[in-house]
Amino acid sequence: MYQSIGNIHFASKEVAPNDINKGALFVTVDQQTVLSMAGLEPEGGGTGNYTLRQGFWGEGREYVAFTYYGAQRNAARPAEPRIGRLTTRLTVGMFLFVVWYGNDITFYLSERADFVPLGPAPSPDLPPAAPPVRVRGYSGWQRDTEVMAAAKERADYRCEYPGCTWPPFMDAAGFSYVETHHIVPLSEGGPDILENCAALCPGCHRRAHHSSPEEQLSMRQTLLALRGFPGT
Repeated sequence: MYQSIGNIHFASKEVAPNDINKGALFVTVDQQTVLSMAGLEPEGGGTGNYTLRQGFWGEGREYVAFTYYGAQRNAARPAEPRIGRLTTRLTVGMFLFVVWYGNDITFYLSERADFVPLGPAPSPDLPPAAPPVRVRGYSGWQRDTEVMAAAKERADYRCEYPGCTWPPFMDAAGFSYVETHHIVPLSEGGPDILENCAALCPGCHRRAHHSSPEEQLSMRQTLLALRGFPGT
């Protein structure tokens, strides 16, 4: 099924034994639509000499080369669109996602049909910072407490998300309670610096992490624009 979220367009299919046996992946109509957005159409079949296309694989954005062609199995039938050179990465029963972000094609393999490939985090020209450090025994990342305090002070201890209606309350120190949110998460390579932080109330902070993928993406774009990085 073809889906789109903002400028992200994607379609998936379950990998079948036939895809592996033939050494090339059958491309669904929806996946053809995504490839067409990138200006790619299947080359004529039968030659075995196809153009190597540039793409990326998975969240790590590993470079991959692939082919996209029409396999002419029967002269009386239309050529069957296929993607070649990726079968060594495929597993029968998993779902291969073809994704167009507006500037490249990326492939994802997922156990879930409802996987949403939000892809690489928006990449505004944030200043560099030391690589984040995962905290041992805790599913989180080490944070600079001075950055966290500065983000709250900059916001005057108010939620920075536009239109927030969460009722404020005072913390033990007598300040309106807000939490520091990393707009581009540390787990996605976001820097632990003030420019990448926003002060959010508990409600907006939970929304930023646990709402639908569409809402998470919208909130991220809104907060980046708030920090002066529009159009991401």
